[in-house]
Amino acid sequence: EVLDAMEDMLGRFQGDLSEISSEIKHIQQQSLSLNVKLKNRRELHEKLSKFADNMQIPPTLIDTVLDCDVNSAEYLASLQILHRKLNFLRT
Repeated sequence: EVLDAMEDMLGRFQGDLSEISSEIKHIQQQSLSLNVKLKNRRELHEKLSKFADNMQIPPTLIDTVLDCDVNSAEYLASLQILHRKLNFLRT
């Protein structure tokens, strides 16, 4: 009787361990999946940030182009920035 009870208990314990092992594997798979999604989102965020930065024309740049003397270094530098942004939009 004692051996049968012990065998039943060990059988249940083995079943519980098997269940826990399956749960751990499932959680590890979820973790890997979440890590891939996080990596992809970070990469997308970086690309979108670069895109937005290249698309944006700051008000100070507009003011400089409109208000500065065309012979000033600041005006020429602003035109170069604007040129780069326009080329970005064309590609």
